[in-house]
Amino acid sequence: MIARPQLPPPLGTLPDMDAGDERPAVFAADVLDDWTTRFVAQIAAPGAQRFILHRKGRAEHVLLDATSGSWAALTQDDDTWTVRQGGGERLWDAVEEHVAVWRSGGAPGLERFEVTVTPLGQTISWSM
Repeated sequence: MIARPQLPPPLGTLPDMDAGDERPAVFAADVLDDWTTRFVAQIAAPGAQRFILHRKGRAEHVLLDATSGSWAALTQDDDTWTVRQGGGERLWDAVEEHVAVWRSGGAPGLERFEVTVTPLGQTISWSM
């Protein structure tokens, strides 16, 4: 039987990307170019969609959770990356925290991840 494709929810109206809190980013947006790192990031922000928005003459690397309205936009200025975040959850803070913990444990491969599903929900962890 062919599985039904899973489509993300529609983005809807984008939030005001000039609002929110800004700080230097610990990790650059290109950290998500690595598949396993992106998997770890998705654990931290499971409802977020990733896209690039071109505005004001630069690329903004955006994570948007259309359901919660939370968002993070990363921009690069020379070698420095900045993140601006808004909504109820700080998506990039959660991504940076998960990636940092995963890396501090030696960045284990996917074979070290464990998915547990119970009637109460799903958890994903990795052994160090």
